[in-house]
Amino acid sequence: MPAAMKTKIAAFMVETGKAAAVCLMLSAIALALFVACFKIGLLSGIHILFYRGIVLTGLVSLAVFLLGAVLAIRGVIPASLALAAAAVSASINLTVLIVLPVTIDRSVSVFLLGYMAHHPREAFSASELETHFINGYLGKYHQMQRRMDEQELSGNVEQTEPARYRISPQGLQFIKTSRAIAWAFDTDPRFVDPGSETEQGNRR
Repeated sequence: MPAAMKTKIAAFMVETGKAAAVCLMLSAIALALFVACFKIGLLSGIHILFYRGIVLTGLVSLAVFLLGAVLAIRGVIPASLALAAAAVSASINLTVLIVLPVTIDRSVSVFLLGYMAHHPREAFSASELETHFINGYLGKYHQMQRRMDEQELSGNVEQTEPARYRISPQGLQFIKTSRAIAWAFDTDPRFVDPGSETEQGNRR
């Protein structure tokens, strides 16, 4: 390999390493800010965790971009890295939001594991856990009503009369999109299309 090419490759690697280091540093700051925003209760008026996280992700990304812009103006980093760091930090924070707090907040599995952890010396059958899920998660903690309140706020359902709901046109479109995603990733279609179970039974 010609010496000139080796020099260019080495320079490229050095610049790439510097850019990665800057993006990782600013992303670490962004993640710390993201968690701090939740801890101090910023935008706690947004009651749906996922929506609140989306808004906070945007605000934190803007803060990272402004910080990067200040560093770029002072000649510390190239101007292009300000936008790149904001994009990378947004991607990381969104991933953290969906994989960690949203999953913990909504996962049936996490709820059941939490119950089992509260009784670490006991063994449970699936039916016993099902009973606790119905009595605790759905009964005592009113999670079905919470879901309906969230979906009404999101616009996916609408109340036809007190405490009765009907799926909205937006909700129908959301389910169509969800079915396409379920098909693309080969997830259980029954969770987005209960009719598919009947169709599969008829085919058998």
